Amino acid sequence: MDPGLLDEPYYSFIVCNYSELIIRINRVKPEHYQPDVLRCNVRFGDDDDAEEEDQQEAIEDSHNIPGEELLNEIIQTNCQWNEPKEIRIPLKAYVTKSSGVGQLFIFITITKKAYKECEHRYWGDKRAILVWLQCTRLAVDTFVSSNKDGTLTTLVTNLMTGAPIYQVIVSILNQKQVTNQQGLCTIGRYKPDVKRTGEDQEEEDTETELLVVEKGDDLYMEVDIYPSRSTDDVYVWHVFNDRGLYRPKEHVHIKGYVRLLKIEGEAKLPKYAQGIIDYIISDPQGEQLQESKVKLNRYGAFDIKFTLPDNVNLGEGYVTFRLSDSTSEETHYFEIQEFRRPEYLVSSMVRSSIAYYCHPTVDQYVIISCEGKLFAGGYLSDASVQ
Repeated sequence: MDPGLLDEPYYSFIVCNYSELIIRINRVKPEHYQPDVLRCNVRFGDDDDAEEEDQQEAIEDSHNIPGEELLNEIIQTNCQWNEPKEIRIPLKAYVTKSSGVGQLFIFITITKKAYKECEHRYWGDKRAILVWLQCTRLAVDTFVSSNKDGTLTTLVTNLMTGAPIYQVIVSILNQKQVTNQQGLCTIGRYKPDVKRTGEDQEEEDTETELLVVEKGDDLYMEVDIYPSRSTDDVYVWHVFNDRGLYRPKEHVHIKGYVRLLKIEGEAKLPKYAQGIIDYIISDPQGEQLQESKVKLNRYGAFDIKFTLPDNVNLGEGYVTFRLSDSTSEETHYFEIQEFRRPEYLVSSMVRSSIAYYCHPTVDQYVIISCEGKLFAGGYLSDASVQ
C-alpha cells in the first residue's frame, strides 16, 4: 500500500451492475501464507429452481481464508446500471492504531442475489477479489547469489524517504540477521541442506521460502525468493540507423555495437565482441534483397551501407544480423515509404489590387481568378472550382 495512505488506509475497487457484495477482512501473519492462498473459484449454479441458500452460509462456504476474522458482512453497492462505481473499504480500524501498519487479507465476491440480478447469470464460475495487503513503511530489495552457497543480501529503506533503516530483523527459513547503519544485511547459506533431484525439485523447494522483515510492529513479507540462474555468457546488441525512414533508391546506413557479457563470479563484465557478422537484408514481404558479411572492429563495432531497389515493397524492412560461431542474432527494422509528389499547383488572386470588404448578407461580390497548372506542363481542364 502507498505509505502516504497509512494515516487513513483504505482499499478501493470498481464494481459494475452487482447490487451487493460479500466483504471479508482477516488479520494475517507470515505463517498463514500458502502458494495458493490467492486462488479462488466461487461457483454459483444457473438453475432457477435451486433452493436459495442462507446468505451467511454462502459467506462461510465461499472461501476458507486464513487468519483472524475482523470483518464479515454484506454491503449494498447502490450502483446504477452499466455505470462503474468505485467502492472504498476503510481499513483504519483493522491496522495498528499507533502506526497504521499491518497485514490484512481481503476477500470480495458477489452474493447469489446480485449474481441472479445480473444479465450474465449463466456464467457458472465467478472470480473473487483476493488481496494480501501489506500496510508497511519498509521497502526491501533482495539479491540472491547464484552460487551454491545461496548468499542473500538485503537492503531495507524507508518506503517514503528512501533512507536506510538500522537494526531491522531479517529472517528467512532457519536464519536471522540484523541490518547495519546502511540498511544492509547478508545471510549466508540460508538454504537447508536437502537433496535436490533437479531443477523442478529446486523450484518447488524455493517457492515457499518467505523473507520476513520486522521493525517494531511493522512487518514486510516477500515471497518467491529466487537466485539469478543466468550462468552463461551472452552477447548483447545495440543497432541503429541514420534516419529510420527511407525511399526506394536511397542509401541506408546502419551501425551497431556487440558486447559479450562475461560471467565472472557475481558480476557480468562487458567485453568487446570479435568475429564476423553475417547479415541478410529483407523487404517488408520477407523477400531477400541482399546477403553479405561484415567484420567487427577492435571495439566490437560494425557499420554497413546498402541501397534500396527502385521497385522495393513499401512497409517495414529489416536486417537480420548473426554472429558467426555463435547462436546470437539481432533483427533491426527500418521503414520504407514512397513519398507522393503533388501533380499540379493551384493559385488564386484578386483581379484588382484594391482591397474589398464583403458581407454575406449584402449583395456584394469580388472577382478572383484561379489557375491550375500541371507540373508536367499544361493547364487543368474541366476542373471543378468551388
